[in-house]
Amino acid sequence: MSGKYRITANFKYNYFVVERMTGTGLATLADDGSGAVWIIGEKIGKPSLSNEVGWNTDKALCMAPVAAGKYQVTVVAGKGALGNVDPDAINFKFFHQKGWGGEFGETSITSNSTNLVVIAGGGNLSLATDKKLTVGKTYVFTLDVNRWKNSWCPYSG
Repeated sequence: MSGKYRITANFKYNYFVVERMTGTGLATLADDGSGAVWIIGEKIGKPSLSNEVGWNTDKALCMAPVAAGKYQVTVVAGKGALGNVDPDAINFKFFHQKGWGGEFGETSITSNSTNLVVIAGGGNLSLATDKKLTVGKTYVFTLDVNRWKNSWCPYSG
């Protein structure tokens, strides 16, 4: 989608970090669903799991806006440098900004996938019991915030 983006070269891992901007600052999720959604958590990284995001908010991944109120991240299942999402376990969540604050909790996000579940008590995404991702396969995580406009679940602690 058109807009203002900051592109930073990461020479250590040989990739570009692309982050959505609003004015001179990083974009945040607005009440109308515009802006940006960020991923923070474990078992996901860019360009590979060798550069896992973890709970370091400085490394939050900006999801790509693909339509009004829709955001995506594309990953490949694999370990280490061979993939950017762990095929055996994931533990991350979606945030309204690059940092702590507004987040999608268990009451404001659902999954229609048989492979993914939203964990009660926080809203983290996890693989369903006895489910694994196929190594080498590409997966697209899409978050559609249109349904929840103006009813974000604020961070509460």
